[in-house]
Parts: sequence; C-alpha cells; structure tokens
Amino acid sequence: YFTKAIELESNDSVKSVLQLELAKITATKGDYSKARSEALSAIEMNSNNKKAYEFIGDLYVAGAAQCNSNDVLVNKALYIAAYNQYAKAGNSSKMASAKEQFPTMEDIFVRNKKEGDLIKVGCWINENIALKKK
Repeated sequence: YFTKAIELESNDSVKSVLQLELAKITATKGDYSKARSEALSAIEMNSNNKKAYEFIGDLYVAGAAQCNSNDVLVNKALYIAAYNQYAKAGNSSKMASAKEQFPTMEDIFVRNKKEGDLIKVGCWINENIALKKK
C-alpha cells in the first residue's frame, strides 16, 4: 500500500514521509540494507526529512550486533557512522549516546591508525568510515 501511495502522491514531502514508513516496515523484517536504501530515497524526495537521517543512524546502531567483527575499530566505526547520521538529523542526545561507543585514542594508536583514517565496514553497511576518537 505504501508503494502505491508513494507512486500516486504528488507532494514530495508527503512522499518522503511515506517512503520512510516503508523503510521502517522493511527494517522490521531484518533487511537493513534495503531499509537504508528506502530511507535514502526518502531523503532524495525531501532533504529536510531529518527523521530519515535519524532512522539510518538507528539502523547502524541496530546493525552493530549483526555486523560484529573481530576488529574493534570496525565495530566502533558503526557508531561513528550512526553519529554522523544523528548529526544530520540534529539529534544531540543520540549523537552523545553514539559517541560513548567511539574508540579511544589508545584503541586507535595500538592498531597503528590515526584519527581520520578510513575504516572499511563490510556487512550490509559496506562503507568507509573516518575514525574519530571518544
């Protein structure tokens, strides 16, 4: 029904809200990759849809368990990605919560990395994320 409603709707703001609702339904099925794609479509329809950015951040936090790695920096990079989305959404409380999970300077140094280095996160996220310290 949401797909048809999006197809028929002419107002981009309304389409964006409907698209985000579709993304939420998809996420409940565990298909985080498709849910993120749908949320990104909502942003394309209306770049002011802050809730879509927040939703993507929530997906990254939820994906932390699903995309667990042996590399501590990869695991913590998911929270950096979430933080970046929460910043776009303007949600300071979720930003603070995500930042608590950032790697320490020691975590970064011990692995012969530095702040700003790109970490490849695989799984469904499949992004390069710039390291930030706690």
